[in-house]
Amino acid sequence: MSEMVSTTRRDSTGSRPAAPSSITPLPPAGRVLAPVLLAVTVSLLAAACTSTGAISNAAKYLSHIRHAGAATIAGSTAGVALQVSIGGSGTLPIDQGEIDLAHGLTSIAAVAKPPGSSTPATIRGVDTPTVIYQELLSNYAPKGLKQPLPALLGGKTWEQLTSTLGSSGIQGNAQYFNSEIYNPFWLLSTLGGASAPVKDLGSSTVGTVSATHYSFRVNLQAAAASSQAVKAGLGPIMSDEAAFLGVATFPAQVWLDNQGRVVQLFVTLTFPSSKYETAVKTRPAATVELILSGYGSPISPISVPPASSVATAQQVNQVEAAAQSATPPSTTSSSSPSPGTGSGG
Repeated sequence: MSEMVSTTRRDSTGSRPAAPSSITPLPPAGRVLAPVLLAVTVSLLAAACTSTGAISNAAKYLSHIRHAGAATIAGSTAGVALQVSIGGSGTLPIDQGEIDLAHGLTSIAAVAKPPGSSTPATIRGVDTPTVIYQELLSNYAPKGLKQPLPALLGGKTWEQLTSTLGSSGIQGNAQYFNSEIYNPFWLLSTLGGASAPVKDLGSSTVGTVSATHYSFRVNLQAAAASSQAVKAGLGPIMSDEAAFLGVATFPAQVWLDNQGRVVQLFVTLTFPSSKYETAVKTRPAATVELILSGYGSPISPISVPPASSVATAQQVNQVEAAAQSATPPSTTSSSSPSPGTGSGG
């Protein structure tokens, strides 16, 4: 049998080395590092889960908000109230009325004192998503005019405001923009541009309705591209308005009922102090509040005023200018207004 070779280490004399009298064992690295690595790993996983959860929640909230406009339109009919607060000018009277969500028509009225008048008057308005009709009072003459506007307009009792698109866009028609931001369909269409940061502020009651309250920001260019704005014919108008405002986003808050419909909506717009300041200097900032209630309740029929009783904003401006210079123009010099059609459904 061949001799087995020992692998035991020996000293130069061939003897095995003596064992040291005492040995201080070093702790295995794994015993020290494992708890540390485990703690770090758990911490990172928790942070990742928290971050993922926050992102997931934000995406969910934004989805709820962006779909709220369509859910609201599906509500068919509702009561409507609008409250406007103008920076430096206080709060304007509440507009109240009814809205035919399915056909894109709103009928509202407000009791207010016309500028320079001490007598309150009920002023009516009818809105489609893209056209605004404002009543011209037959017993009120604006400052500088000797007669009420209807008398100077051949009996026309309504003014029609429409957007001026093209090279000048809304920037050349601040009057329309100042009125359009109070239009319920415009306000609802801003929800399609809901963007971060977004927060769920919990449950609250609006009137008698339990609602979930969110804060967020509106990207008006994104809203302009949303399916709701496009369907309502507001896409090009909102895109033009975004350029006019000159800001990427603006703050908003919304309260949604358990069917995802709007019961209350706040938007705050700050007008630019730039070359357009003269046109909007009396409205440097505006907070608009929209309240919708009684979904599905019966409402009175709503229709736009007949074309024969409607003057364009251009005609009104011409008559005012001419009356102040004592040179009345022909009220037929401008093209007749085109009837507005609801397209919000």
